[in-house]
Amino acid sequence: MRGTIQGCSYGEKIGTNPNRNLEAPFIRTIEKIWELEEKINVQITKLVSLQSEIDEAINQMSDPAEKLLLKYRYLHNLDWTDVAGQMAISERTVHRIHSTALANFVVPENNESWQTVS
Repeated sequence: MRGTIQGCSYGEKIGTNPNRNLEAPFIRTIEKIWELEEKINVQITKLVSLQSEIDEAINQMSDPAEKLLLKYRYLHNLDWTDVAGQMAISERTVHRIHSTALANFVVPENNESWQTVS
């Protein structure tokens, strides 16, 4: 009897609590991370689509300086100083062009994606 090894029992252990959570503690955390990553990916897809629509709307404008300024500012996320540097004009001129560009910009109608992305 000393030379034998007792076999494993894969059945239910007697005397254990059936309500006891047997999952590893990090499993729930990994599931939450996965859910959040899915939500983030949906938001990224919405933002990329919106950026494409904004680009199309800017391309409809007639003035090349206004187009360029709006693309630098709203598609490339440059600050006013960088926009002025890229366009080789003063910041004051950037603001003047920006105000006329906003006055001339036409937001496409009946487009739900132009609502605030949440």
